[in-house]
Amino acid sequence: MFLIDKPYVSDFLIHTLKENSYPVVATKVAKELIADASLNWIREEEAIASLKNNPSQRIYSNSENALSWIDKHLGETELSKQIKGILSVEMSSGQMVEDVRLSVDQKIKVDHYGRTGGIIPAPEEIVEALKNKIIGG
Repeated sequence: MFLIDKPYVSDFLIHTLKENSYPVVATKVAKELIADASLNWIREEEAIASLKNNPSQRIYSNSENALSWIDKHLGETELSKQIKGILSVEMSSGQMVEDVRLSVDQKIKVDHYGRTGGIIPAPEEIVEALKNKIIGG
């Protein structure tokens, strides 16, 4: 199941959703961003019931903004409790981290990991930063 939210949905993501018939939660924002009635849209109520009845079901998103939807509709569920935080990975000294904090209404821990000088962070560095800054390890 996919939760689509602002700011951006790529053509590749839309194509992938359509080609694989992945369920997409029909939020107002998602319907505004993707004007394709042929997607496997599911009503919000159906998604909420499905996620509450099957706590191990995975939900994917293209944006940290979707965490607000999870908090609003699934705040007392195991899914919501499993969200430990967000690591804002940037090729900068942290220009986006405050925007991410604002987008989740500061209800979820948000931390920053960045490299400057055009250096792309390696996956191993990101995992280590997640362990140290979010997971607590």
